[in-house]
Amino acid sequence: MNALYRAVRTLRTTALVAATLVSYIAPATAETIDGSFALQRGMPRATGQLDVTTPGADPLVKRLVFSMHTPGSTQPLRRYDVEMTKLMHVIIVSADFSVFMHVHPVFASDGRFTIDQRFPRAGLYYAYADADPHCLGQQAFRFAVPVGNAADPARDISARPARPRSPVHTW
Repeated sequence: MNALYRAVRTLRTTALVAATLVSYIAPATAETIDGSFALQRGMPRATGQLDVTTPGADPLVKRLVFSMHTPGSTQPLRRYDVEMTKLMHVIIVSADFSVFMHVHPVFASDGRFTIDQRFPRAGLYYAYADADPHCLGQQAFRFAVPVGNAADPARDISARPARPRSPVHTW
């Protein structure tokens, strides 16, 4: 009986360890977000895509994988020109404008730019990816990125009451 008890206990421990490892090793389901062209001037010569996953247990940490494609292609562009010492600049802004981050994802030879980004709180964020694909010129795309529990969204600035204006003085 003692041997059977030890065998069951060992199996339970092994199953628990295996389940824990699978939760960290198994790839998370990616949410794919198509970008909106975000330059005031110019024309879109590429399309932008963002794949978002949660790489671990913290819902505020997101793996952001940016890519740009020629229209109609599923293959990411692989050649970029350096702009202000980096291949890509990403600006992340919360929907209520209280959070601003300027980050530089890491470029991989497959044409994707990756960064694991920790967000300060749950809510809606906008990520702007700005890069210069070789021979296409500057391209910038906006992505709406929900983070964390949907029941705790970032405060929308449009919901704020209007501030009273200070009197205008004319002399």
